Amino acid sequence: MKGLVSKIQHYSTKDGPGIRSTVFMTGCNLRCLWCANPESMLPGEKLMYHPQKCQKCMTCVSLFPDAVKMTENGCVIEREKADFDDLVNICPFDAYEKMGSWMDSDELISLLVHNREFYESSNGGVTFSGGEGLLQVDFIEECIDKLHDEGISVCIDTAGNVSWNKAESVLKKCDIILYDVKTFNSDLHRKLTGCDNRLILDNLSRIDALDKELYVRMIIVPGLNDSLEDLRGRVDLVRNLKSLIQIDFLKYHNLGEGKYRKLGIEYPLKDIGEFSEEILENIIEYAGSIRTTIGG
Repeated sequence: MKGLVSKIQHYSTKDGPGIRSTVFMTGCNLRCLWCANPESMLPGEKLMYHPQKCQKCMTCVSLFPDAVKMTENGCVIEREKADFDDLVNICPFDAYEKMGSWMDSDELISLLVHNREFYESSNGGVTFSGGEGLLQVDFIEECIDKLHDEGISVCIDTAGNVSWNKAESVLKKCDIILYDVKTFNSDLHRKLTGCDNRLILDNLSRIDALDKELYVRMIIVPGLNDSLEDLRGRVDLVRNLKSLIQIDFLKYHNLGEGKYRKLGIEYPLKDIGEFSEEILENIIEYAGSIRTTIGG
């Protein structure tokens, strides 16, 4: 079984308990305006161009004149005409980077088991994130089986916008679930992500019945989903879940903005207001006895 993997981040402490290796799968069926991982959100392999590394040597232009044009600000690439592997290989200054590669399960597992010592010493493991990992359920299920054979715990980070028939077998097999609740209001959810949240909320109740360790993540974006009414609605939604371990409140950041430029994509958010620490303090107080963190 093969899966399209965007990247692997080792020694992560923000994607579930303990020290973890996070496998970012490629492809997502949501289009969150604040997404910090566009290379994982959009389907297929992608080409990232790093203008700060480009020395304008014209090697790529001379070899691929139909795909690459040189400007005073660096290269402009028509990605639909470009061969990503060739561009990466011929650039002497590593200005091109291919994002996403097809890996079979044995290849991926061999990379992940190297960190077994760190997993065991910290009660950590492997997290499948994205994008949306549950869009590649067959691959992930095979990986879970092989990781469990190695005695390694597995966590799934999901937005839950996948039919239960597809997701159920993987969610039953994993040990920990990170679940993103982006807003409580269905109309607002559609505006911010491209679809409503009915399936997401239905799947949350189904997940609670699985009796897994559940960590709910709530991103807060100034001016978009940071009203106290919406935040309280999200907290009330999960307050009585029997499998809830904690809520992670995630502050919006624009660290992914540079990735959009390097991928030749316009960043969808501009002029975001200042984050309100007062609102964050208010909602943490409202959560009451629920264990909460800032940032996971």
